[in-house]
Amino acid sequence: MATMNFNTTNSTFRQLLGNGLTYRVPPFQRDYSWADDEWDDLWQDITGLSAEDGESSHYMGYLVLQSSDSRQFSIIDGQQRLTTISVIILAALSHLKDLVLTGIDAANNSRRKEQLQNSYIGYIDPVSLIPRSKLELNAFKVFETLNARGVRLSATELLKNYLFSVISTDQTHETELKAIEDRWERITGLLGSESFPEFLRVFWNSRNKLVRKTELFKTIRKRISARDQAFELLRDLDQAAAVYAALRDPQDATWNRDEKQALDQLLLFNVRQPLAMLMACQRRYFDQDRAAFTKILKAIAVVSFRYNVICNLQTHDQERLYSEIAWKLSSAAIASPAEVIASLSEVYPEDNQFKAAFAEKEFRTTNSRNKKVVRYILFEIERQRSGQDFDFESATYNLEHILPEHPSECWDFVDESKQERLIYRIGNMTPLETSRNRDVGNGGYAAKRDVYRHSAFRITRAIAEHYETWDEQKIESRQSQLATVAAGIWKIDFQD
Repeated sequence: MATMNFNTTNSTFRQLLGNGLTYRVPPFQRDYSWADDEWDDLWQDITGLSAEDGESSHYMGYLVLQSSDSRQFSIIDGQQRLTTISVIILAALSHLKDLVLTGIDAANNSRRKEQLQNSYIGYIDPVSLIPRSKLELNAFKVFETLNARGVRLSATELLKNYLFSVISTDQTHETELKAIEDRWERITGLLGSESFPEFLRVFWNSRNKLVRKTELFKTIRKRISARDQAFELLRDLDQAAAVYAALRDPQDATWNRDEKQALDQLLLFNVRQPLAMLMACQRRYFDQDRAAFTKILKAIAVVSFRYNVICNLQTHDQERLYSEIAWKLSSAAIASPAEVIASLSEVYPEDNQFKAAFAEKEFRTTNSRNKKVVRYILFEIERQRSGQDFDFESATYNLEHILPEHPSECWDFVDESKQERLIYRIGNMTPLETSRNRDVGNGGYAAKRDVYRHSAFRITRAIAEHYETWDEQKIESRQSQLATVAAGIWKIDFQD
């Protein structure tokens, strides 16, 4: 029978946690609730001890403990103080670890770290070699409460602490915990802690119905409540992390030429909405039907160009569809690759919509990404017209603005109020050899036209052949023609 032992003897924090004594916070106790005011009060008391006129010790208040053997205690009152001091010590241990890793008094700091940890946090049982914590509490509850009180914790921290709290029991062996920790470090090491939250959302939505970022952690917590579920999730995360990292890296050795090209385009377009669907497609088709996976990936690149780059449509509808396709793949509601591609028609702008948007499109090429996108578009059109495959990223070629970005007086016939808008229309831009681009500068159209006649680019020569002058009407005319060509390049035949 557990007894209440009211002991009024003063004990130091070291004495409380020494001599093999352990403490636990019972499940019925309220959650960790200290916040800024309480933390500040405690910290001021601690730092005051080192002041010249400071006290030699600080009275922390009383503890109410319950025990049946005077070795293991349940904390009835005082858990907030013990927990907070333990967290401070953990922070000190982390700092000492950093000092050791950077080589600052490494030997002594390593001993300090070991001594602090053994004295206040826990130790390795010399017989069973199992770690023993001096203070046991639901770490997830502490982290969750801190997060709710405005101490923003990342999805990485929250998920790790939750999964480890589900997995860790009195029967969990040290080697098992070490294996779990290694797996977690492998995942975060591959992705980086900053990328993990986005990966987690993409991973979850590739296997489940769409969950928004704000609801993700709550949803996972509701679905994953048993040890076997937590282990399975960790295994799946480990496998999926490599796929996610490869999808974000077109140069990964996993991909063939066509796949690299499509992934390069998604990266160039800065489009991430398809990632959940692509992870589901990779899992379903990559090993069984590689050609089908490649075809889907290329189709996604076309949709992204039409929907995101040119038509600039709302991404939430797109993300909803992609997640729905991923969910149907995972639940076997969709079986064939043809069904996947057919489903994309919902977010595929038809030719009339696409050409109308293309004919009006502007890209401010003062932005480096926009400049790269325009180069990509024009070089693809050149490839379709001439059959020549110029490298659009090569410094050998430049992006020529026919109406210059900084027009000279010879362009004064173009209304100044319209100049800036016209300069960045696709119809006003063309590829040109870098050496020739230097020659034309900001000069008038007549001088530029002579240079264009000798360009290696067919679409640039065509400007000199078809236009004797250059003004707003000519820009609009050329851009409408380019729009028609583009509709034939970036196209999906859903009847195929």
